[in-house]
Amino acid sequence: MAIGIDFITGIISAIAYDGIKRPIKALTDAHSRRKAFASHKDKSDTSANKILLQKAQDDLVKYIAHSNGHYTQETATFLHELGKTSIPDNIKILVASGRSPEPVYSDFHRVYELFSNLPFESKSFFDLMCTAINLRFRESVDSQVILEAINGQSLEIISRLDAIGSTSERHKSYNYTYEEFSDDRLKVAKYIELTNKHLTVETNSGAKKFPLSRMVVPARLTEISDPSDIPLPHRENSRQQVTGTNVISFRRSFYNAVILGDPGGGKTTLTQHICHALSQQIVLEAANPLDGHFDIRDLKLPLRIVLRRFEARVKSDPKYNLLDYLKDDLRSQFFNSDERALCFVNQLLKTGQAVIIFDGLDEILDISMRREIVTMVENFTHQSPACPCLVTSRIVGYADAPMASEFKMFTLVFHT
Repeated sequence: MAIGIDFITGIISAIAYDGIKRPIKALTDAHSRRKAFASHKDKSDTSANKILLQKAQDDLVKYIAHSNGHYTQETATFLHELGKTSIPDNIKILVASGRSPEPVYSDFHRVYELFSNLPFESKSFFDLMCTAINLRFRESVDSQVILEAINGQSLEIISRLDAIGSTSERHKSYNYTYEEFSDDRLKVAKYIELTNKHLTVETNSGAKKFPLSRMVVPARLTEISDPSDIPLPHRENSRQQVTGTNVISFRRSFYNAVILGDPGGGKTTLTQHICHALSQQIVLEAANPLDGHFDIRDLKLPLRIVLRRFEARVKSDPKYNLLDYLKDDLRSQFFNSDERALCFVNQLLKTGQAVIIFDGLDEILDISMRREIVTMVENFTHQSPACPCLVTSRIVGYADAPMASEFKMFTLVFHT
């Protein structure tokens, strides 16, 4: 399928007349599938940018179906899978800032390669998607769209995409199929859900495991806008505070964040709760792929790195890195295959389908080593700009080796 004036003409026609219908049952069925796949977005979310991306996808579907007759089940599945990634949103951000979306192409191609029977070329469809988003942006642009598209988080993503654009070709193809990747994602999600299902609690009679759902105190998070506002440790009456952001809103909206708190204040428990909740959503969505009630922000796979364990491995092997840790942590789910585990992790990181959690920064007692690992974490986030990253640390000692200013700081507060 070649890109040409017919692409733009077809999309403009779709913009001018959204009610085009093709009087054959095949297209009706395809249209229904498309609507079912597209409806995974939160129906209560009516932000201008979400609407813009949805209209752009509608334009793509109409052009492919009406002008080329290529809207197949595999095409619908491809668009559904693409919608789970950060790729459409990153294209929108680059278009809104007047930049070329080319840095995103290698990640787009990574998803494209999961499918073997798509009736269009990778670059052609990428160019079409960029054109559709660009035209929709220009057609509906207003101050709200610009404010939402170009915010502080978006500017940070842009700078990272620019920085890694020339190096993203290092991991081109892993010979993954869509079925293999979907099976692997579900298998790993079940593993993460199971390993985070219980909370270990020290009691007078020793350590005991309790269901996480029965133990977690619903926390809220309050943002710290300035380092000088970091609360003193062991502050009194912290559990009487109820202001802040709830956990669900936080996990859906944070990009790079640090959670600060006292020992035993719930930081690790919160990360365990996030891991369990997100992995559970992936398992449920896999069982109900056409259900329209899943928010795509809840379908990112949580990958947790316990920093004290990472430190121990770095001490024994100075070349050991964070990607090695993730590979080793998941190797058991891939029949101890390093290649398959690394393939899976890279697919998640490059397409923005993961949340990375770095737990226990304060547990690295040597300050020089802690600073070294802070640098490694920051570099890792720069190389995986599509994935949100979360760091936890005690308040005491955080100032000795803080994260970069791009990491927003939060503290936990609880209901009484």
